[in-house]
Amino acid sequence: MKRTLLLLLPLLIASGPAAASLGELEGLMPEIRSLPRPDWVKPGARIVFWNMTSMKEMKKDGVSSAGAGFLEVNVVAVEGKTVALETRIFLAPSGSESEVPMLAGSTSSVHGAGGGVRWVHPKALQALLKRPASGNVKVGRLEKTIDGHKMTTVMIATPGSTYQFDEASGVLVASSQYMTAKAVEKSGVRNSATMELRGFHHVSFPWAQEQLPGWTANIKEFRYRGSMVQRIAGAPEVRVPMSFKHERTGGGATWFFTRLTGEASRPTPPKQVVSGIGNLGLCLPPRALAKLQPGAVLMRSRWIRSEMRVRHVGAHQGKQIAVIEEESPQFKAVWHYDLKSGVLLRTSVLSKAEGREVELQLEGTS
Repeated sequence: MKRTLLLLLPLLIASGPAAASLGELEGLMPEIRSLPRPDWVKPGARIVFWNMTSMKEMKKDGVSSAGAGFLEVNVVAVEGKTVALETRIFLAPSGSESEVPMLAGSTSSVHGAGGGVRWVHPKALQALLKRPASGNVKVGRLEKTIDGHKMTTVMIATPGSTYQFDEASGVLVASSQYMTAKAVEKSGVRNSATMELRGFHHVSFPWAQEQLPGWTANIKEFRYRGSMVQRIAGAPEVRVPMSFKHERTGGGATWFFTRLTGEASRPTPPKQVVSGIGNLGLCLPPRALAKLQPGAVLMRSRWIRSEMRVRHVGAHQGKQIAVIEEESPQFKAVWHYDLKSGVLLRTSVLSKAEGREVELQLEGTS
């Protein structure tokens, strides 16, 4: 089976069955539109899923593709009934959970506080359980053990989809999307996707109780320039110039969205990016950065097998900066923040397996 890993998982997050199921869930549980967030939904909350996708063209000699890996869903900020999320994608090249996954990118989105495709407020689940059966929808309870913890889940089955949510917290425990026979016949393609919860915890970033610096509300554009470097043993180094522009499109006191566009060897498609107090984005609260201690471990991921630590705080090339790095056996990411303003001055991501590194530095703001 041909594996097009880099294509299938990002597609699933951005526009696949998970996106389509939001309307389905809101139809079954209209309460999630008005309910507040569950208590655990706050900056630093992290949900880790194991995700598998497959696609098969039904015609003779049709293409088959499959992908597997981890989705790390991070709550970046919560303001009112708006929850800003960053989902990082880690791919398992051979499709096994036992291997160290590769960082493949990220997506950003806004989630309703009361629920959606990653969680549902427990009160909405209770209301659903009390309703009489309706049409082809089946609802019931199932016992499940996740990461050593026993839980009661609420199972929802509809034509083409099944979901399980933890009854106590509302977090998604498992989901499955598949195409009905009629849909397969119409499209000529059979798609399926499954998602299973692996971890559900909180990362305590030192800046999680802060607000972003006030200047971020007045900045319309961040511009970065750098290169992508390919290093392969026995071959000359290849360096491709890159430039990226972040245009602010909205946000609040603890987060904001930007529309990212750029050019390397050719223009890249626009992408939405979130920066806030629950991730390492375009800026961080400078007061919290100044208090960081070199060597301090900020986060460890058991599933991704990475560790995030403070590498340096203080003078560097004429500036006062904080350097934070995250490293795993497969990748290394580094962020340089200005201690005075909190802006991201420089960033780099190294894919160790591919010998490829992207390096970018701040060119200016306006």
